[in-house]
Amino acid sequence: MTRGAWGFIALLAGAVGAEAQQVVDSAGARLISYRRADRPRSTWSVGPKALVRIGGASGTGPTELAQVLGVARLGDGRVVIADGGSTELRVFGADGSFIRAIGRKGLGPGEFDGILFMLRSQDTLVVHDRQSRLQIYTADGTLLRTWPRPVFPGRGINSWHGILSDGTGVVQGVDPVTDTVSERSTATASLGLVPAGGTTVTAFATIPVFERVRRGGTSVGLFLGAVSRAAVMGERVCTGYTIRWEVRCFDRRGRLQSRTTRDVSPGAVNEADREEFRRGYLAANRSQPLERVQASIRMLQFADERSAFGRFVPSPTGELWIGEFVVLESFVPGRRGTVIPPKPTTWSVLGADGRWVANVVLPARFSLLDAGRDYVAGIELDEDDVETVVVYPLTR
Repeated sequence: MTRGAWGFIALLAGAVGAEAQQVVDSAGARLISYRRADRPRSTWSVGPKALVRIGGASGTGPTELAQVLGVARLGDGRVVIADGGSTELRVFGADGSFIRAIGRKGLGPGEFDGILFMLRSQDTLVVHDRQSRLQIYTADGTLLRTWPRPVFPGRGINSWHGILSDGTGVVQGVDPVTDTVSERSTATASLGLVPAGGTTVTAFATIPVFERVRRGGTSVGLFLGAVSRAAVMGERVCTGYTIRWEVRCFDRRGRLQSRTTRDVSPGAVNEADREEFRRGYLAANRSQPLERVQASIRMLQFADERSAFGRFVPSPTGELWIGEFVVLESFVPGRRGTVIPPKPTTWSVLGADGRWVANVVLPARFSLLDAGRDYVAGIELDEDDVETVVVYPLTR
């Protein structure tokens, strides 16, 4: 189809590797495409010496970490860690000294029924628990409000992706299954917006979430293939489905702002991928009876094609960090950062306008959870799987 048929105005980005193609459609959305040979205009680097380290094998008391489910470095250098083991947020100074703990296990205000993850909206901390509640705190630890499980008409198992800068919540709800006979089908979900203080969600987009196949009369998911990603930052929410390298970003009214695509061929899932996944699955379930885990492993079904990209990490700068595909990150939902890539990983950074502005290589054994203008923060694991929260300097 010609550009004229679409009613598009073509623009050239210029100076981005080999000239990316930009198009603005009739509704004002920016459509940006990168060819296989294109590269971003910048390469950023991570310094070898950490700004701060918290935890590790020598950690005691508040520096003894167990299941880190979020890290945020605030504007004044303080570091907040969501510790799943103790079900609390721990606040540390810029030098790594412990300041205070926020929250505890429970169902009341300021209490968590198990932390699923912590994220941030600028210096506001947002905690998602197993009740599908959000609890929102100021940077000094003051509880602003508790948001109960949202009501998303016609959808089930609602979860939160985050909060836009005006306080609007972004929610995902599972769509009803309508295809029960096809050999292969795609499960979908709806994204919706809920106003600050409200509970009822208004849908604005339907997204694919994972692939299913029928085996022995039962519908099962495919591992190592396409899954959905979503992130909220500032004025927008961005989504992607990893069957292809494409990121769509919407504004706070649910209108498409940008769509960024790259010509990426992720390649086929091979036996080495499958075996790595099986080993990781076995390690992640080592507390379960071995025979049961081995039976589950024999039933695993794998996709034919790898995911085109990995996790999303939103930045307080409004940028979106997109990781490369890592096999073991595919099966640990709700445990962000607990799978550590054994090799260095390359992350692509999209600007607020959807352009591919930079690539960044992150160290081996490091999993990114937060990225700012001059730092990256995440966790490292030692050979005994002991967690250390680390903040590294970032040079643009």
